[in-house]
Parts: sequence; structure tokens; C-alpha cells
Amino acid sequence: MKADHVCTCGQRHLQPQSIVRVGSGILDSMGAIIQELSLGGSCVLVCDGNTYEVAGSKVFEQLQAVGKDVQVLKFQRSENLVPNEQALGELFQALVSKPDFLIAVGSGTISDLTRYAAFIAGIPFVLVATAPSMDGYSSTVSSLVQHGTKQTFLGKEAFAILGDTRVLSEAPLHMIQSGAGDLLGKMISRADWKLSHLLTGEAHCASIQERVNQAIDLTVEQMNTLAVTSEEFAETLMQGLILSGEAITLFGGSRPASGAEHQLAHYWKKLALKEERTIGLHGQKVGCATRIILKVYHKVAERVRREGSTQLQRSFDQVMAELPSVEWYDALLEKAGMSFTLDGLGIPKEWVEDGLLNAMYLRDRHSILRLADEYGWLEDITRQIMLEEID
Repeated sequence: MKADHVCTCGQRHLQPQSIVRVGSGILDSMGAIIQELSLGGSCVLVCDGNTYEVAGSKVFEQLQAVGKDVQVLKFQRSENLVPNEQALGELFQALVSKPDFLIAVGSGTISDLTRYAAFIAGIPFVLVATAPSMDGYSSTVSSLVQHGTKQTFLGKEAFAILGDTRVLSEAPLHMIQSGAGDLLGKMISRADWKLSHLLTGEAHCASIQERVNQAIDLTVEQMNTLAVTSEEFAETLMQGLILSGEAITLFGGSRPASGAEHQLAHYWKKLALKEERTIGLHGQKVGCATRIILKVYHKVAERVRREGSTQLQRSFDQVMAELPSVEWYDALLEKAGMSFTLDGLGIPKEWVEDGLLNAMYLRDRHSILRLADEYGWLEDITRQIMLEEID
């Protein structure tokens, strides 16, 4: 990255440097693309059994055809791969051969592991996406599990992010839904960021927000008009997720793309890790949490109209103008054939109450949950939500 851009907002932003290519048939050109990137002659291809079948084997063949020395690290797991100490140990063992670069073929977990290993080894890596499932492809941090707890570590920015829409569109439906849920959650993070800016003076950047807005708008438009398994939707969703990740890089933190909806989803993940329970992909949890936090926003808005100061009312009016109703959100998901229910994801209903009251403590960030708590409204609003049909 280069910290060489002073924005109109007055802040200096880190500029994303990843080369991005998303389109139909990218895999067929993989050898030529890698040659063009001039990364060296040897590499480790990181994948799991599933991603090797859908894309890794083709990448391997393409690299061998252009004379690359390729070592394949294929994680073998009977259950989902966890980015923990064991997985990192296997990856670092593969680095003993001192490759010139790494290639990650997969989505969230594979990219997190490879990004961290590339950072530690000080070598470049290329991401070959196999599912439009999350916005971390353009990230500069890795989400890893250490001592049973998910933590964030510095990672290497991908030298290139490559996505073949033929592969992306054929990803398991729950992974496509995860990517859409992650992007829809940005409606909440947008509201939280703007509200904090208006009420606390937190730094805000309209140009960074516009990137995220573009990602939201295009995704919503196509959820209303296209089959979510089409190549066109896969390309839009992937580009939107990359835009969101770039917004995080530009700002130097996740504020533009993560609000109360992510706090709630992360809190559920924390409980799930503690109980060794599987509760769906990150973006699916975000999609579920988004509906719940929309309820919180609309209930807080009612309290603000009755009890809030003139300044609070004016600020809230600006924020609420950009937030949809819960009914609109439900209709959008139904139109797209998507579902983010508690039962469907395996999330106990009592975790909703626990999360609404405690998720805000995961990090020191102003959100609708903190505002409701500061005004003494959170417990009452939580009780109201728990009495309603929240699934």
C-alpha cells in the first residue's frame, strides 16, 4: 500500500494496490496472468479438498504449463477448516522450501491463512477466489483463531485478486448468500458511522462511504432483477465485496464496513467457539443480525422522536432517511430467494438478547447499541424485540 493520498475530507488514506481481475474464463488465462505478474519461478498453492476440485487443479495445470515450480498444500479436514495454530503450522512447514510467492485458492479461511503466512515470510501472494462470500479478499489483516479465540493479525495485501465468474456463480448457495449478507450489513455500518460523526465528531469520509454505497446499491438492484446464481450477479457481488474491502484499507480500519450488525455477528461467533457449535458463515450471521439491528434503529427512532433533544432528532432524521424498513429487507431477501433465520443458522434465540446487551463491548466503537445504552433505552428495546417474532 501507499500512504500518498490526501483526501478532500482532510485525512491521508492508504491506497489499495492489489491488481483485480474478475470475469468469465479467468482460470483459462491463469498461466499467462501469473507470468505477467513476474512473481518468480516457485510457489506454494494453498487450498483445501473442495477448492482444489473447483479451481485449484486448473490453476496447478496452468502454472506448470508456464514452467512454474508448484508445491500444493491441500488442507484435509473432515469438517470446516479452522484458521488455528495447527493449520498455520502446516502452512509454515510448506514454506521451508522458500517459495517466491504463494497462491491462495479459496475464500475466507484460506485467504486469511495465506495472507498471514505471506506477511510473516515477506513474500507476495495471489488470491484466486472460489466464492463471493466475504469482503476480506482485499484486506490487510487476517482473522485467525488463537487459543480458541478469534483474533485479528496483520497480514499481507494480495498482489492480485482473481475471480472467474463461472466458478463464483457455481459456489454453494449459502456462500453466495453469505457475500450478499455481508454487503447488506453495510446499510447498518453506514448508519452507525454517520450517526457517530454527527453526534461525537468522529472522522468521516464521504468518498470512502461512496465506495461502500456503490457496492450496496448495485447488489440490491441485482438482487431484485437477477438470479443470484448467475455469472452477472456473481461478478457484481464480487466487485462489491472488493470495494468494501478497499474502503477498509483506505480508512485504515473497518469502520466503513462494520457496525452494530458485525458486532452482533462476532458476538455470536464468540459464543459458538466457546460451545464448539457451528452457526453458519460470517456473512449469513451478518445478514441475520442486520434485520435485528434494523429493528433496534426503528425502535430507537421512536424514542428519539418522543424524548430526544432537537440536535439528536435532526441527526437521527438524517440517518433514518438512508435506512430501509424491516419489511423492505424481508421483501428483498424473499425476492432473491435468501434466508438468514436464527433457526436456519443454528443460533439460539437467547443469544439475541445476550448479544444486544453485550456485543457493543467487543470493541470501543460508537454504534446504535451504545447510543441506546447511553440513553437508558437498550434494555427496554431488547425486551420488546425478544417478545416479537425475530426469526
